Amino acid sequence: MAYYQCSKVLKMRRAAMGNKRDDFDVEGPSGMTVYRLEESKHMGTERTYRRLTRCMGVEESLGQGILKTADMENLVGMNEIMRSINQKQFCEAEELMESIKDKIDTEVPRNKQYIIAKHAELQFQQHIITAEEYEKRIKEALAYTVLTFNEKGVEGWPLHDEELVLIVALNNVYKAQKKYEEQKRLAISVRKSLEQEYLNSELRVRHYVISSIALADALGSMCCHRDAIKVDYETILFCKEMGEFRNIEHAYYDIHWNYWKIKEKETLTEAEESECYQCLLQAYYINKAKGSVKSLYEQRLKSRYPEALGTN
Repeated sequence: MAYYQCSKVLKMRRAAMGNKRDDFDVEGPSGMTVYRLEESKHMGTERTYRRLTRCMGVEESLGQGILKTADMENLVGMNEIMRSINQKQFCEAEELMESIKDKIDTEVPRNKQYIIAKHAELQFQQHIITAEEYEKRIKEALAYTVLTFNEKGVEGWPLHDEELVLIVALNNVYKAQKKYEEQKRLAISVRKSLEQEYLNSELRVRHYVISSIALADALGSMCCHRDAIKVDYETILFCKEMGEFRNIEHAYYDIHWNYWKIKEKETLTEAEESECYQCLLQAYYINKAKGSVKSLYEQRLKSRYPEALGTN
């Protein structure tokens, strides 16, 4: 579950929308009240926060869930939809979607966002719509809650957890279409947003790592291999400092991949050759320690460094 620092969320949303503090009608001298809330010099009441978020044109809850509903059955249904999609049971997922649509207010922005995005995912996985159309639908869904999305994407916006999930999907569809410049810009914007630390540590760190890996991936695909390697090493250091190891092997493998690409055009130094090998080995053993060895890592070791697994 995500937790948010309300003061930072308010400040970021106001700045992203280009408003001044005294644009909002809240209790007391408005400019001073908003300033004190944003700087955590005053603990505002729930009523004050609700009024502020309404003035900003966003929903009242700063820590938004995926759906706005009081019915636990709908939240259970969301998990069932996810399970059905993962198991490729698309007809069942469609039926569950229709059931939820009949029970929630589809005019609420985050509800509308969920329905559009999930329906688009279902159609894309069944090859009913193209990657281009899927990209269009994800962007449409994001724009319902990221109010500045159509003008400047996610730049400067305090992203909540479901928006971050959609951004991962958008990154993947950019990559599928080889839109590497868009992938790069998106990753940079997300990293800058998360650096504001408005989101609780665990979720913020996880998505910061995901966006960093996406940035390195885009740079590598654009043949900026040494820039990609730099980002990968920064990501590995960040993972170690924060104790976040879920995706660290991807960064190690990406270093290997980028050095191998450089090697196709120029001679690596002895130190770079060693790094190229050691990073692939690290990716293999980290993944193996997690209990699910990715065949790609083993295949690369066997084909490029056959002596590495000779004792296994």
